[in-house]
Amino acid sequence: MLNFVNSFELQAISTNKQFIDFIHDAIPQEESINLGFSLEIGMNDDKENNDCFLLIGCKSQVNDIPEEKKNPLCLEIVITYRFKVKEPDYFFGESEEARAKFLSNVVYLDFRRKIALAFASVGLSGIKFPLNIEKLKSMS
Repeated sequence: MLNFVNSFELQAISTNKQFIDFIHDAIPQEESINLGFSLEIGMNDDKENNDCFLLIGCKSQVNDIPEEKKNPLCLEIVITYRFKVKEPDYFFGESEEARAKFLSNVVYLDFRRKIALAFASVGLSGIKFPLNIEKLKSMS
């Protein structure tokens, strides 16, 4: 396992998409809203250049809004993490699923901060995200 951990290095973090549409007047006054989200994780390998790209995305939705009413919040964020593979034999020797799980855990606190700041930018600073990406996956 130690060989695998030493086989890669985080090189760059880039925000591919950050879309926030917040309509304050569309929030129901007499009701609470049910905020949900979906989490997506993808990975692309570039074995020729010894790079690995991990994409993590989150899309929010407000549930139980009637079709005739506007959705008060739509938030979508996609972050790409670029890793340099220093030891290809160790890194690519693991399954794609194992690599994606491990790398997503490595960068999760950065991603957690970015989505928390995005929600806070529309006044939803009370939303708390778990410290573990596996718990976040189970919530989505």
